Amino acid sequence: MQEQALITTREEFGQALTRLRESAGVSVRQVAAKVGADIAASTLGDWFAGRGLPSLSSRDLLVEVLRVCGVSDEAAVEQWLNAWHRVRRAPGRRPAGPEPYRGLAAFETEHAEWFFGRAALTGQLVAQLTEPGLRLVVGASGSGKSSLLRAGVVPALGSGAAVFTPGPYPMAALARQRGEVLIVDQFEEVFTVCEDPDERTRFVAALGEAAERAVVVAGLRADFYGQAMRHPELLAAMRSGQLVVGPMREDELRAAVVEPARKAGIEIENGLVELLLREVAPAGADGEAHEAGTLPLVSHALYAMWRESQGRRLTIADYRKVGGIGRAVADSAEKVYLALGEHRQELARRLFLTLVHVASDTAATRRSMTIAEVLADHDPAVAAEAEDVLDRFVAERLITVDLDKVQISHEALLTAWPRLAGWLESDRAGLVVGRDLAEAAARWAKEGHDPGALYRGSRLAVARLWAEGAGPHAAPGPQARRFLSASVERQEAEAAAQRRGTRRLRRLVAVLAALLLLTTAAVVVAVRGQRDIADQRNAALSGKVANESVALRAGNPALAAQLALAAQRLTPTTESRGAVLSTPANPYATVLSAHAGAVYAVNYSPDGRRLATVALDGTLRMWDVTDPMRPGALSSVVGDAKGISAAAFAPGGETVATAGNDNTAHLWDVRDPRHPVELATMGGHSLGIIGLAFSPDGTLLVTASYDATALLWNVTNPSKPYTVSTLKGAPKGLSDVAFSPDGRTLAVTAFSNDVMLWDVGDPRHPERLPDLRGHTKAVLAAAFHGDTLATGGFDNTVRLWDLRDPRHGRHLATLSGHEDGVVAIDFSPDGRSLATGSYDRTIRLWDLTDVRSDPIVMTGHSNTVYTVRYSPDGRVLASGGRDDTVRVWDLGRPCSAATRARSTRSPTAPTAACSPRPATR
Repeated sequence: MQEQALITTREEFGQALTRLRESAGVSVRQVAAKVGADIAASTLGDWFAGRGLPSLSSRDLLVEVLRVCGVSDEAAVEQWLNAWHRVRRAPGRRPAGPEPYRGLAAFETEHAEWFFGRAALTGQLVAQLTEPGLRLVVGASGSGKSSLLRAGVVPALGSGAAVFTPGPYPMAALARQRGEVLIVDQFEEVFTVCEDPDERTRFVAALGEAAERAVVVAGLRADFYGQAMRHPELLAAMRSGQLVVGPMREDELRAAVVEPARKAGIEIENGLVELLLREVAPAGADGEAHEAGTLPLVSHALYAMWRESQGRRLTIADYRKVGGIGRAVADSAEKVYLALGEHRQELARRLFLTLVHVASDTAATRRSMTIAEVLADHDPAVAAEAEDVLDRFVAERLITVDLDKVQISHEALLTAWPRLAGWLESDRAGLVVGRDLAEAAARWAKEGHDPGALYRGSRLAVARLWAEGAGPHAAPGPQARRFLSASVERQEAEAAAQRRGTRRLRRLVAVLAALLLLTTAAVVVAVRGQRDIADQRNAALSGKVANESVALRAGNPALAAQLALAAQRLTPTTESRGAVLSTPANPYATVLSAHAGAVYAVNYSPDGRRLATVALDGTLRMWDVTDPMRPGALSSVVGDAKGISAAAFAPGGETVATAGNDNTAHLWDVRDPRHPVELATMGGHSLGIIGLAFSPDGTLLVTASYDATALLWNVTNPSKPYTVSTLKGAPKGLSDVAFSPDGRTLAVTAFSNDVMLWDVGDPRHPERLPDLRGHTKAVLAAAFHGDTLATGGFDNTVRLWDLRDPRHGRHLATLSGHEDGVVAIDFSPDGRSLATGSYDRTIRLWDLTDVRSDPIVMTGHSNTVYTVRYSPDGRVLASGGRDDTVRVWDLGRPCSAATRARSTRSPTAPTAACSPRPATR
């Protein structure tokens, strides 16, 4: 047995650490110097002397100290960290020998030998796990579901079982699991901790799919039964594969009390077991030994007695001393709380309210957080005090710390400790507001302080009202205060801008009114000069309106054009003619708003007469674009209910390929575009498909997936496609794919910095070519024209590559100007221009005959532009985005020099953007 496994006190930890330092031949000061962190040698000396322990936030520093002392093996470091956590979780005096009871904490797999009373239920559940399917284990809070699954079922099944909790990102948690049996503990976190309804639905669906080939077990709290019934997969499991965890029978509860003590060699006083059973027995029980939810209270009372007795003998006196079943938990929590000073009591209150999930439509539940998230709500000056408060409750098993995760040991504490229950009930609505504010602030910080994530309107007003009235126990933390302050500043700036616009409008109205009064007065005074005066009035008004038209052109070109035409019709002047003649410099767009989800792909047929669009609403829509600026709807079919993210016309124009989030691709016969007919469905990917492309001769189709693979399909017969080969080796999920014009080279991009190239001249034996390196962040899009490849990514740049020799690709140029990731790319048919779409909500047109020139910027989309595509004649550009719209831009009248955006290469270039206000169809 390793020495670290025997460490139980901070003194033993310090002695073992000292022996490790001495064996490495270094002094305390030398350790401090080599660590290089901002820490005093005296602090390290306390660690080695056993006078102190590293704090939870000093984990990385402890790992560095171990490295300096010669511990570099990951397994050895993990043993030291386990010893450190064990000592931190149990500071101070503890009874000798093993711990027979767990208190409020659930039994884990390593505690299986101490888990008694559920043998029959364990055997019943294990017997149901012989065939694939979804099984629900349902029980009230405190019925012992987690202990049954972790300490009963998992050891019985062996190494083939994997147990996990959903957490805030259940799909990511599921992706990390490997095993023949998947056990989802605390399934209710899907409804409490996971905030994304779409991810919640995908997770339940993924469990349903996994249950078709493996055994899936989900432990669900009974009060979330109604929410679970809304999902068909769970409803089916309720009908056919449900196991209810009810109260223990008397013999089972007796075994849970007596057997751990017997195994640990602890004597139990006569009459204690009978007293305990009598106090927990429900009135009129029919074979049940206790009420639902009582088990955690019994477990904590036994744990408290064991500590009080110092592990020798459990007596009735000890039972009375710890407060019995009804008061043991509350007394333990209250004892720790009252031992704190007034300031630290406020920290304790804030700590527990942070660790509880409070919502308006569900019961309060505990939630798991990282130590950094818990301490984020505290100023640095008091973070150390908050950590000490946390340690005190950890020592009493009221809070559990597992490596970097912190949570209340059991939800029974929420009702068993009157003080905590009072905190939750005293201001439940305020807690909901505070929790929403803290989570919104965390998302804002995670997204790089995105202004779009700030509060505004009524949400901001409610949050400000709550923050102004919150006491010290609930006052927003530093991050939430910064978020609230930024939200207020943003709203005030928007209000000021609106006031300035109103004042300008009032001045314009005042000028027009004055002109009208002057003209009327002149008519009354001099009838003979009426025509001259009217002409003067109209000329002045025309000039004013024409000037306003010029001022509005960048922000609202449609209104500017109407004003310019009105001014010219009123009285032709130099200003009105200039306004009318300059209007065509701005491109216009027709907006197609038929989709009900983000538009991920648009594609023209080779003859340019049809347009195919797909979106996350799961539909493929065909449009007649014979008149490019007046598209007519032809058809709409559902291709993937989970959302379509890619589409492409085959070179002949008779077939359209689509793919999306159900992991499959589809081929459609669109010879009659009013009635598309599905020809084939192609599976093979384990995750959603993000990109696809036909080879130039139309015989091959490549699909790129989030599962980090690309599949090459032979589609010579579209009704019977088959897989030719699989392209692997991507470090992450793929993002786009493109064929070279000769069909021999395939460019594949992934959510990594490099562009992969494949020689697919022999599609059955593709050859990996050297990668293209240059992007500094993930690459999102790629497109070919001739021997030139364009790629764009999250480094906000477009890079051009010379692939005349694909084995020795050469970087040609870097196009900068986008303010966020480039996610869409397309060459014009003549190769002289390049269109790009970005997360910055703009489309940019680059002149490739002079790559140093500034791009033309077209605005209009209100969110990310996911796709751009030139028409075959290059006169029209179609785009789609996250604002659920398709826009068809008329490029027949290109932007003038004044509408080019300022680029990083030309800091003195004029700045303006093409910002059409398209007509909506």
